[in-house]
Parts: sequence; C-alpha cells; structure tokens
Amino acid sequence: YASWWNAPSGATYSYTINWGDGSTTSGSTTSTTGTFYHTYSSAGTYTITVTVSAPGAQTGSASATVTVYGPLVINWFTASPTSGTAPLTVTFSGSWSGGSGGYSWSLSFGDGGSTSGSGSSMSASHTYSSAGTYTATLTVKDSAGDTASKSVTITVTNPTYSVTFTESGLPTGTTWWAEVGGTKKYAGAGQSITFSGLSGTNSWSVANPVTYVVNKYGHHWTYYYYASPSSGTVSSGTTISITYSQQ
Repeated sequence: YASWWNAPSGATYSYTINWGDGSTTSGSTTSTTGTFYHTYSSAGTYTITVTVSAPGAQTGSASATVTVYGPLVINWFTASPTSGTAPLTVTFSGSWSGGSGGYSWSLSFGDGGSTSGSGSSMSASHTYSSAGTYTATLTVKDSAGDTASKSVTITVTNPTYSVTFTESGLPTGTTWWAEVGGTKKYAGAGQSITFSGLSGTNSWSVANPVTYVVNKYGHHWTYYYYASPSSGTVSSGTTISITYSQQ
C-alpha cells in the first residue's frame, strides 16, 4: 500500500515500483493512494522503492524492506533402534532449517510421553517399557507460526525365554510329557524337555500320573507314578525339576 499527495487537485501521477528483485511495476493514476501486489519466488530481504512524479516535475520516493522466508523443512529425523524387546531405549535426533527462525520443537513418543525444546536441532532418548507399535512425531514451529512434522515407527516386542523340564524317578521304558502354553512335547524316562521362544506368562503342566505296566509270569502289574510339582506358571527362563514317585 502506498499514498502520496501535495500536487494540484485532479493531477495525474506517474509511479514506478521497484520490487528489489529485478522487476518493476509502472503506471499512472489520479488517486493519491494505491494498493499493489507482487510475488517473490525466492527467500531473501528485498528493498521496495516507490517513485511518484507529479505535474511540474515534482518527484518523490519512499522505500520499505520486505523479508521473504523459505519453507520450514525438517532435514532429517531418525530413531535408533527402531525395534527391539521391552524395555527398549530409543535415541531420537533431528535437524531443520528455513522458515523465520526462532524455532521451538516438541517430540511425542507415541506412548503418552513427550519432550520439547528450542533451537535448530534436537536429541532425546526415551524408554518404552511395554510391547507395542508406537509412532513418534517431531513437530517444529518457527517464529512466524509455521510448522513442519515428521514421524517414525517404533516396534517393541516382549522378551523371549526358554524353559527346560528335567525328570527323575520314572522307570526305564516309560514316556512322559510337558506342556507349556498349549504346546506339548514328549520324552523318555530320564530325558529333558525344552521350550524356546516363549514370551509373557505361560501356564505349564506335566504328565500326571504316568502309568507303568509290568508283564511277568503271566501276570500284569500296573504302577502309577505321580509328579511333583505337576503344574504352574512361568514368565522367565528357568529349569523346572520334576520328580516322580510311586504311590
């Protein structure tokens, strides 16, 4: 917007606007005010000069400075590691540029936690305590109120473990089994059974009782061997000793 006066009433004014980027706008008007528009395609600081000529060789000029900012851009935003078992500690870092400067940033970890700061870069760490898929989002704002965001996905799984069952007390030739989380495995007397790749809390049980049949002299004898312990739950790697006794 520009205004001028101090010329005879009804005079025709000639004006030239130098936009400071190599382009100009010229024209004439009988009005003492004018509104003009120009689009800058590149970031920078430009000096705009308006020159107005009135009848009788009267000339006046005025200048104003305009600062054009480039877009606010997050150059990079990374997380390391992006997957693992709980508890998982992840380090985040990022950098940004453009816009009007005066940056502030906030980082939402996706599990309800967050952190924030200021400047043109960031570094933060966070520990995810539970299994799940999380979206961590970095949001940057400049002094003009423009924002930019980037996200990264973090996958957290439960840790895995193994459980081994050992057996004692069964006579040779018998078979026993152990079951964990719905999976059953068999073994002979004196042999162990191992379950791997378990996670969380699992229920377990073993064969109880184990039947042992003896055929001798035309007779059949049936013996029953009972387990101790015979069932329970497990949530971490361990060895469970099973003792069978005849009752």
